[in-house]
Amino acid sequence: GDLCTIGICVEGSCIYEPIVCDDGDLCTTDACVDGECVYTPIVCNDGDLCTTDACVDGECVYTPIVCDDSDPCTTDACVDGECVYTPIPDCGGPCVPFICNDGNPCTIDIISGGVCTHTPIVNDPNYLRVVNFQQSWRKLRIGSTASGLWTKVNASAGGNNEICITVRDPLGTADWSRLQFRPQGSTTTFVVIGDYLPAGIEDCPTDWIEICFPYSAFPGRTFTDISYIELPFSNGAGAFEIHILKVEFKGGTTPYLFFGDTKTNNYHDGQSGSGSALFAELIVGGPCGVAPKMSDSDLNTGIHNMSSEIGNIQVYPIPFNEMLKVEFEAGGEGQAFVRVLDILGQVVKTESIEYVTGNNQVTLQFDGILAEGMYFLQLDTGDKVEHIKLYKSR
Repeated sequence: GDLCTIGICVEGSCIYEPIVCDDGDLCTTDACVDGECVYTPIVCNDGDLCTTDACVDGECVYTPIVCDDSDPCTTDACVDGECVYTPIPDCGGPCVPFICNDGNPCTIDIISGGVCTHTPIVNDPNYLRVVNFQQSWRKLRIGSTASGLWTKVNASAGGNNEICITVRDPLGTADWSRLQFRPQGSTTTFVVIGDYLPAGIEDCPTDWIEICFPYSAFPGRTFTDISYIELPFSNGAGAFEIHILKVEFKGGTTPYLFFGDTKTNNYHDGQSGSGSALFAELIVGGPCGVAPKMSDSDLNTGIHNMSSEIGNIQVYPIPFNEMLKVEFEAGGEGQAFVRVLDILGQVVKTESIEYVTGNNQVTLQFDGILAEGMYFLQLDTGDKVEHIKLYKSR
């Protein structure tokens, strides 16, 4: 009476053989029902809408659903079976986020249309290196031409209405809230650079950033006759080093490049009174990844001559290595201190001398204690202080 067996007689005895159902598929359960073979698929379901569930070779496999819109500025996730793409705040802002940084200093990493691009840099650009190694207020004046500070230009031509500077803080030490931008020496119309920093800059303080100020930030100031700017003007700032890549007047049909790119021979000085100079030098860009070049005068092994309130000063050799000699003329007698400072104003070597009227000389020995790079000589006679830029060679 069982439809799922087959009865046969063998030597006078009835034998009932079960009907065998087997479709060869490990992902079905096979059975005879009312004389018919029935093949039922194995159901795999983990209850998670964000997996695809399947039977493979008799085993349940649960594969997560992958959500990817190829946009590095979104976080991609599956939520209740649906792909959700959430924008990353400030992604692609003032600095390139880590997701687009290929770690190669010789490429410019940019997010464009949700896609990372890496453009090779053949040559590093020229830039102005500015160093303040003492806390005080100091300024750097940059002229519009190479000839001096007083050649006037019309920076409003073509409807320009904002000033943009491209700078970086290579050591991460600049206090932007203490640094100001002043057009043509104005004491009443200036901006605090820190008030105009792009959002998110705290995540990438050492990258090149563009900071823009509208003309309206300088009440009563016109920009039809700009001859120089003061940048940076430090108001009680501590030691810092910043690099200035570009200064441009923008917003109209005819942007005016004040400094940068092919125009980096502008006249500049760091004087704001005796002993309070901001040091500035043009760093000449070369093939990417090669150490930057100093000016020819900095590379000469020779004597630095300086006429100052103290008297004539000679320092040699520049660059120096294990020994540095300082000679200076004095109009009286007293005690002087000769110090070598690093770019953060830390004293790395000091000598004292009882100076007399006429020529005086002091020799500083270093015995391999200093790393290669830029330093400053400070000659302090008590009532007068002078500074001279130095380079330490290998």
